[in-house]
Amino acid sequence: MIVDTSLYKGDINTSSIFLDPPAELVGKINVAPEMNDVMFTTIRYFGGQWCTADKEVLKKVHDKLVEAKPKWIAMDYGVIEKFASHDFGAAFYWNGAAIRSRLANKDVKFGYPKEGFPFFMDSAAILKDAKNPENAKLFLNFIMDPQNAAMISGFAKYANGIKGSEPFLPDEMKGAPELTVPKELESAGEFLKPCAPEVTEIYSKIWTDVLK
Repeated sequence: MIVDTSLYKGDINTSSIFLDPPAELVGKINVAPEMNDVMFTTIRYFGGQWCTADKEVLKKVHDKLVEAKPKWIAMDYGVIEKFASHDFGAAFYWNGAAIRSRLANKDVKFGYPKEGFPFFMDSAAILKDAKNPENAKLFLNFIMDPQNAAMISGFAKYANGIKGSEPFLPDEMKGAPELTVPKELESAGEFLKPCAPEVTEIYSKIWTDVLK
């Protein structure tokens, strides 16, 4: 959760900010239009587990998202400028954008929902039918060089998984709260495994209703 703390002084480590918004933030919340992240976080909000097909839990998820959406201002990917101009008061969004938003607006803070939140890592791979696999390997080696990985992180403000890159990161990323999950909340984070096709179909139907 990215929150402008000049507008909201309460707990930011909770999904209730976008699912049961406080009055101060109603009409000022952006939610990333990402089905899996939103569905996972809402399922966990109701105590369910990822890939659940429990009808009772999923009815609560469906009804809550449909109920909450009118209290949001947008479902968009562009957040940094909106926090700089105070058009957004909160966003369900990723940590790299949170750093960039904080650099543009000192009142911005990043929260980790105690009910549950998704971990993620982008990756690069070579397709088996790639036309120039040797050049692709050279490129992967290039971006996995610690200094180059740090340069990419410095631009996007997302951490990377390359050992030895830390010394090359810009100062604003070293020890940044957006990149350091508090110890007491680490267990709430989870990498999302693929769900069975029949479960994904149910989630997609719920998501279609949310997007209407």
